[in-house]
Amino acid sequence: MDCFRSLVTILAFWTLIPACIVYVDEDENEDDDHHEFVVYNHSPEILSDLTWWACDYDWVALDHYFEFQATVEDLDGFDDVTEVSVTLYEAGTDYVLDSYALQPEGGGVWGGFVWESESYAFCGEALDVLVEAIDWYDDWDHLWLLY
Repeated sequence: MDCFRSLVTILAFWTLIPACIVYVDEDENEDDDHHEFVVYNHSPEILSDLTWWACDYDWVALDHYFEFQATVEDLDGFDDVTEVSVTLYEAGTDYVLDSYALQPEGGGVWGGFVWESESYAFCGEALDVLVEAIDWYDDWDHLWLLY
């Protein structure tokens, strides 16, 4: 019986303790129901130590090929990066030889493969390569791979 009485007493006092207090702060100067949401966006970052290009020869296809790889980090997630491209320049000049969009390979890695016969650039030619990454909010990063 004492146990029952103690339980009833505890429950009675428990109902007197507030669980939480909610304060509503209303701006009386606000005339419309339009609320602006703040979007925080982080810019993509091309990782220089994991970004490269190469040119080699394929003995089966009897053609040279260019291979490109860029690793891009974005604190908003890998899916925030919408485009990664490379532009090939004649080394030391602003003359553009070619430009390619890279394809997502997963985990922030983007890659591409182009045959020399389908390009205006030649293997062994001195090239500067500009790598650019763009995200959904048009923030971008670029990295030069100089000859």
